Amino acid sequence: MAGVSTVSYGYVAGGTTGSNTDRIDKFSFVSNGNASAVGSLTSARIAPGSASSVTHGYCVGGSGPIDTIQKWSYASDGTSSNIGTLTAARQNGARSQF
Repeated sequence: MAGVSTVSYGYVAGGTTGSNTDRIDKFSFVSNGNASAVGSLTSARIAPGSASSVTHGYCVGGSGPIDTIQKWSYASDGTSSNIGTLTAARQNGARSQF
């Protein structure tokens, strides 16, 4: 599962719920409450790496291993898009925060 955040929200993407999932969930750091599904990855994956910028979340690689880099917008939520490939397919990647 990939995990990234903004100042106000946390996001988790992919992972497994018994089977691999492509869901992107969002939850608030400001108030208590349940997460909500706000979008999906272009494909289901487990064990990806993740990174974030001020405006976007990134999900990279994953179990397979996988070589794609996916990005989604914090402002509009929604489905991610493939924006490139890693130099080699990887899984169990590191996490990085802006």
